[in-house]
Amino acid sequence: MEEGQYDAVRAIRFVEKILFENSNKLYDLRLSLPEIGEQTKYSSSKELSWSSIGMSGRFPHDCEYVIVQWVTYMGEIRARVLPVRQFKKLVSSGGSKRFGISRGNTGTLQNDTTTSVVNTTGQVFVEPQLSTLRPNGIQRHDNKNAYFSVMSRWTDDDGVPIEVCLL
Repeated sequence: MEEGQYDAVRAIRFVEKILFENSNKLYDLRLSLPEIGEQTKYSSSKELSWSSIGMSGRFPHDCEYVIVQWVTYMGEIRARVLPVRQFKKLVSSGGSKRFGISRGNTGTLQNDTTTSVVNTTGQVFVEPQLSTLRPNGIQRHDNKNAYFSVMSRWTDDDGVPIEVCLL
């Protein structure tokens, strides 16, 4: 390959395809690389609301689990995997729309120990941000998306986003 042979878009697509195909083969994923600009049917945040994700039946029927993810102060992604039925209950109009985790989890190091400055007393609340709900890419044997992922933010007791964790 020589300098100037590819423009930026073609070069990015070239590298993307190499990385995707290597992973696909290495992990026997049997996935196909979407075309540039191709969107999934779940990518529109207009479709996603508390009622549409709740018991209205608009939630993807092939989903079995939702991975609720959040980023710690250490830049790590932590997660809780919920069966879709429990997730629907959580985000439905009658649900709490969030769950609590120990405040000690906010400063946990990579080896699951805490530093001396972490206050381990109390809790913060993890609140899923439904506009980020996406198919995870983990598929069942029938090529249906078994897992969906959603990013979350931390809130305090009153539901106010924690200042250092605004989404």
